[in-house]
Amino acid sequence: RKDRNAPSLDGLLSRLADQQFGTVSNEIRRRVHQGVVDRIKLLVLEGSPAVRSAAENALVRLQERLASVRVNPSDPAEQAHARRLSNEIKRFLEKPTAEEMRPTLPSVPPGAPIGAGVMGCGCH
Repeated sequence: RKDRNAPSLDGLLSRLADQQFGTVSNEIRRRVHQGVVDRIKLLVLEGSPAVRSAAENALVRLQERLASVRVNPSDPAEQAHARRLSNEIKRFLEKPTAEEMRPTLPSVPPGAPIGAGVMGCGCH
């Protein structure tokens, strides 16, 4: 770290997990959870050795947290989500591979945005 006041990668990943995995309450939050896990998995696959170590450590902590979470027994979607995500992380940690990765966000279409440069907006 160049700036001693800036959080470490490990601290940042821990804070992200704490903020996003405090409770599993709805479909939107479950989608956010999946996106967070997918991005951390990419760090394991593509980061520098230090980044890979921190990201792998974050996944281990998340997997343990999800495996031990006490979910509302009356919410089967919440139970299924915690179990599935925990198992997905466990499988990935056993064999890190990009094959399991799936895009969670659509890619940006090629070219300029629609209407850009049309009818001389005067923006140069």
